Amino acid sequence: MKNKGITMIALVITIVIMLILATVAVNVSINGGLFDYSRKAKLKTEITELQERLMKKQIINEGQTLNGTINEILEIKSDYNDKLGIEDGELVYFAEKWDEKDIEFLEEIGINESKFN
Repeated sequence: MKNKGITMIALVITIVIMLILATVAVNVSINGGLFDYSRKAKLKTEITELQERLMKKQIINEGQTLNGTINEILEIKSDYNDKLGIEDGELVYFAEKWDEKDIEFLEEIGINESKFN
């Protein structure tokens, strides 16, 4: 009589291979910068939204130069209220509130450091 089914050895080998693949996938995710990339994408999206709101506000105020916090000028609560500000109508960052990687990324997308740190 033939037994049809999976043997214990085949099952163990399959589990070992799955564990190896899972380990490789986690390593690639962490060391490959997947999480860093997603954090940057989120930051860029939120900053772009703030810049759009700022442009709309300037249009409403007929090009008037705006200075202040995001909350004061845009009248919104943001996760970046204490990290970003508005000087001479431009979005700026406060260097002491950001880490080196974020500052590099902010400057890469065109956000300058506040003159009044």
